[in-house]
Amino acid sequence: EKRMDDDSFAVSNQQIDKEGEMESKSKWMMFAVTALLAACASTGGTPKWAMNTGEWMKGQKDKAFYGVGRASSGVKDKVLRMEAAENMARTELSKQLRTWVGYAAEEYKGADGQFMERTNRVFSSNFVSGVEIVDRGYDGDGTAYALAQFDLARAKQMIETSNELSKENKEYLQKSADNLFEKLRKSAEQSKAQ
Repeated sequence: EKRMDDDSFAVSNQQIDKEGEMESKSKWMMFAVTALLAACASTGGTPKWAMNTGEWMKGQKDKAFYGVGRASSGVKDKVLRMEAAENMARTELSKQLRTWVGYAAEEYKGADGQFMERTNRVFSSNFVSGVEIVDRGYDGDGTAYALAQFDLARAKQMIETSNELSKENKEYLQKSADNLFEKLRKSAEQSKAQ
């Protein structure tokens, strides 16, 4: 009888080991599934800066132009989709910069017909080197988003080193750059509010 108890004890230990092993595997699977779901949730939503760029920018670098680009999941290749979003972000950013230059031309008393063209040329010839893609993301359906940034300090540096602008043009743009930037920011906030 004692032998039978040892055998039953051995059998029940094997069952416990198997049950413990199953429980351990089950816990591991639950952990893996939870981690996978968490990863999907964190990358599955539209980035905050893409949904409300104006609000998001208030907490960012004080004086920088931003552009948001978007490329739909219709572009099947993920790398090409992100490249398209980045290019669109640069395009949006360049529109803001042209508006900024337009404000400068409107307010500059000594602006001749060539002022705006020369100033735009300064930025367009050096623009690519000054733009940074500072964030990227995908939403749940695979749409790619990119955030481009161009710092106002970089714009001032381009103005200073330009061979396209006269000394007077450079002085005016350097002196009024911050005020023109604020005018652009306020104009963007007003158009979003409407």
